[in-house]
Amino acid sequence: MQDTFCTGTTCTSTIIYDQSGKNNHLTQAPIGQRNTTAPKEADATALKFTISGHTVYGVHLPVGYGYRIDQTTGVATGDEPETEYMVTSGTFFNASCRFDYGNAETDNHDDGAGTMEAVYFGNWTSQGKGGGAGPWVMADMENGVYAQASFAANAADPSQTSPYVTAMVIGRSKELPSARSRVRRPSGGTSRPGPGIARSRGHS
Repeated sequence: MQDTFCTGTTCTSTIIYDQSGKNNHLTQAPIGQRNTTAPKEADATALKFTISGHTVYGVHLPVGYGYRIDQTTGVATGDEPETEYMVTSGTFFNASCRFDYGNAETDNHDDGAGTMEAVYFGNWTSQGKGGGAGPWVMADMENGVYAQASFAANAADPSQTSPYVTAMVIGRSKELPSARSRVRRPSGGTSRPGPGIARSRGHS
């Protein structure tokens, strides 16, 4: 049905629906501190594939595309515990510090170190990095992307080479969050816990 509807035109994903029942739906991100134009909406047909015989569509987000919600319900604030995860392509990434999915400031500005907590996937090396050439699952804490509690390279955070990766950041109150990944292979997955990451002030 989606293919038929979009034939001969361009369809974009205007809303990414929250499945929790709390109505924290993601829509086109607004202009913020680091971008002077609003990010674009994703092409609704750019990432088509099949799962168990069913056609599904992923969300393809090149540089300049993005979604956000600033007024939320039931989302962790400050140093409240939370776990974030995303299933992402293991082959689509970049060396920028902003390929994230998670919890960030509600004013679309950099409010200082530790004011966000998001899952990062990519091969950014100017701050933290894992083993090998990347890409890695890391935690973006605002003003710092971490593979461990410092910016030192962490060989225990391995480069991901699978087609799909489940990436997680687990944040507990008054504890160091940890990054985890589960790679998707035909023979099954392998869980790899990452090291602790310093969270300084909590996110907004």
